[in-house]
Amino acid sequence: MRRLLWTFSVVLLWMTPALASAGVVCESREGGYRECYSGFRGPPVLVRQLSDSSCVEGRSWGHRPGAIWVSRGCRAVFEERGGGGWTGGTGDSIVCESRDGRYNECRTGFRGAVELVEQYSSSQCVEGRSWGRTRGGVWVDRGCRARFASYYGGDGGYDGGGYWQPSGGGYTIECESRDNRQRSCSWDWNAGTPYLVDQLSSSPCVRGRSWGYDRGRGVLWVDQGCRAVFGAR
Repeated sequence: MRRLLWTFSVVLLWMTPALASAGVVCESREGGYRECYSGFRGPPVLVRQLSDSSCVEGRSWGHRPGAIWVSRGCRAVFEERGGGGWTGGTGDSIVCESRDGRYNECRTGFRGAVELVEQYSSSQCVEGRSWGRTRGGVWVDRGCRARFASYYGGDGGYDGGGYWQPSGGGYTIECESRDNRQRSCSWDWNAGTPYLVDQLSSSPCVRGRSWGYDRGRGVLWVDQGCRAVFGAR
């Protein structure tokens, strides 16, 4: 019993700094990929690295709505960045399903661009083929079932067709993962932060898993067969 109480006390003391600063500790164990629930309504920022392995955004850590992911041995404390926030209306994400392979539209309430954050179906969810965006919603088809979320902040507006067009001066690049291998493509950071404009591959392009960016090296990377056009915002 004394040993149990001592262990609990040590764990509590270890957690106190993170709790006091409203931070979240996320750890990649044995170099593996891991997601940690954050509950943040805005983008996270790394405030303290705890591991010997480097924590590089887009390479060994990243984020999606309400969660932070780490890999390659990264362990760090993350906090919510002040200001900004998600643009979603009634929620930060929504699941939309094409039943029996039929077309279906789902209202999201998002006021900005939409991204696929997690695919649930065995049928591929390919933007422009089996899913896409409508004004205030998303559509799915051909058996696609997935969770969709809004992008963080960003300037822009709706075009004449009702689609969100972010700022960025029209800067785009195409990057392709050949033979399912990771590939890095040069990115002009003066244009802005990259986002997925159009998925060209049958393999899903999911930020933080099959594509991301490394600001330190000035590159955008793709993996696992992802091929897509990326724009700046």
